Amino acid sequence: MSNYWNKKSKILAKRGKNMKMDQAKQAPNQEPFDFMSTAQVSPESDASSCIALNPVVGLSALESMSEVVTKDADKTTQVPTPENVDVKTPERTIPEAYSHSSTAPNPFDPSHFAVPTTVTGAFDVVKQLVTCPVRKPNRREFVRIHPEFSLRVFILELKEERETYLVEPSVVAGLSDETRIVTLHLAVNRQGAIFLWPVPEPSLDGKENDWWTSTRIAAQRARTDWIRMVANMSLGAYDVFVAAGALGNPIWPNQTMAEILQVAFGDRYIIRDLDHPVVRRLRGLE
Repeated sequence: MSNYWNKKSKILAKRGKNMKMDQAKQAPNQEPFDFMSTAQVSPESDASSCIALNPVVGLSALESMSEVVTKDADKTTQVPTPENVDVKTPERTIPEAYSHSSTAPNPFDPSHFAVPTTVTGAFDVVKQLVTCPVRKPNRREFVRIHPEFSLRVFILELKEERETYLVEPSVVAGLSDETRIVTLHLAVNRQGAIFLWPVPEPSLDGKENDWWTSTRIAAQRARTDWIRMVANMSLGAYDVFVAAGALGNPIWPNQTMAEILQVAFGDRYIIRDLDHPVVRRLRGLE
């Protein structure tokens, strides 16, 4: 009886050894990640019979599989961060026209040549008075009179030569009827031309005419308004016209009355004594 069981155990051991050898031969052909059986499972089959496990995969194989999957996931789902992305700051480009402006200004910049002007059109500088004629306004120009610069004086006029001389009062007695009294007003026209306007005053004997009277009226109005004075021959006086529009305020020089008289007359056109060439000519000495 014992011999029977010994033979039986040897036969079973041999069969188990053969089964292990068959399994070892079949193992390389197994898919490493296929945990499901390749056999078709029909819907009607029992749930328990649908799962046919392949030979159990070892722990080391599972760990290697996990490492591979993790590496693949890292490659596909990596989110850019400041640490793993090389961010380059774009260089700021400077337009070519201004790239050298700090070192080499453009010599043809229009702002270098633009003329600065005021609202009234005069240059934004202090105007120096270099000439100041003595005359009355012409019929086509609007003029204004300075409200303060005026001086009552004796003058001597040579109408043929169109010359006006300023006479000191101490010399007037020796010139008989050659002089007359006027008020010199500092005046300006719309073009900014400065001149001295001699407005006639009544003579010492009270002689008067409408030309002188209308001139004084025009000068008085010119203190506050731009006026134009036109001779009316039929009337024997001047017509005075006030500008209809707002022509702005006049621009006056900053010289004193003494400086203005010096520019207007100088030494040549001032009679200080009877030895002046004009006086000698009028007296027949030259």
